[in-house]
Amino acid sequence: PASIEDLSEETVQYFKRLSGYDTLRITLARKLVLVEGPSDEMIFKWAYHKQCGRYPESDAVDVMEYGTRGKRALELCHALDRGKMAVLRDNDGKKPDKWIGDAGDFISAGKREMFVGEPADGCTLEPQMVQANESAISTLSDIVGASTTDAESLIEYMKSCKTDWALKILLDNDSAETLQVPGYIKAAIDFIVKD
Repeated sequence: PASIEDLSEETVQYFKRLSGYDTLRITLARKLVLVEGPSDEMIFKWAYHKQCGRYPESDAVDVMEYGTRGKRALELCHALDRGKMAVLRDNDGKKPDKWIGDAGDFISAGKREMFVGEPADGCTLEPQMVQANESAISTLSDIVGASTTDAESLIEYMKSCKTDWALKILLDNDSAETLQVPGYIKAAIDFIVKD
């Protein structure tokens, strides 16, 4: 049996106070992907479907919104020695090494990994998506319902309509199939599907 005696006191208190079934999902999921918010969850599911031809649930991959608390979940999974866990997070203007280094004690190559986009492609999901589709701005704009093909204006529109734009991409499999997936999301999918 696994033991969680090595968890920090702060993390123990965090999970004791956490409402809902997140702790149970974290410990029981066959494969786990933690994302920051609902837009990230929808775009991950769209990208997974685009790459694999099915949604993550079909492969027993549990995708959870977890805000920026991925390090706590990594700590729990490290204590349980559970495998196949991907954490996706915004870079917030910092190099991926900063975030990955902060969680370094709990990351294990091939088991538990963190994926962060490059700052040059934007600080959050919206500019990362626009950058990945730089050559298809008008297609992206049409799908998300924006009336602009200017990259900066599109990013601002997407930021102001966070979940709406992501839902439109998730539901529009035909047109959205031509869109490109941001690199860090593609890398997370490659990691999670590999056995």
